[in-house]
Amino acid sequence: SAGTYSSTAASYCKICGIGSYSAEGDSECKLCDAGSSSNARGASECELCPAGTYKGAGAGPCIDCPVATYTDEEGRSECKLAEPGTYVSEEGSSETTNCSAGTYSSTAASYCKICGIGSYSGVGDSECK
Repeated sequence: SAGTYSSTAASYCKICGIGSYSAEGDSECKLCDAGSSSNARGASECELCPAGTYKGAGAGPCIDCPVATYTDEEGRSECKLAEPGTYVSEEGSSETTNCSAGTYSSTAASYCKICGIGSYSGVGDSECK
């Protein structure tokens, strides 16, 4: 049946693992494309990884984007770095947060730094003035 496979003259079918799938009658499991996975064993198709997750080529589940990175679209094979003036403080994020006034960040930040005495910044700034 779909989600399983068997070789010639096999007496039983083997279940496809996470990150692979098969159609009914297949003799082997196929790997899901990058950016997609089967999130359970025995799948008959792959689904796009949701926003906030990614998956490269090969078997395996969709993975949460690490801190300081995000994906704002489904079906991504890698995460994007947080842009200057923004940060991502949690794994599995689908968006960035702007730094508040009086703080700043560079690329791939997990938090915003406070401007020094005598300097300032606006919302979403990448440096203090």
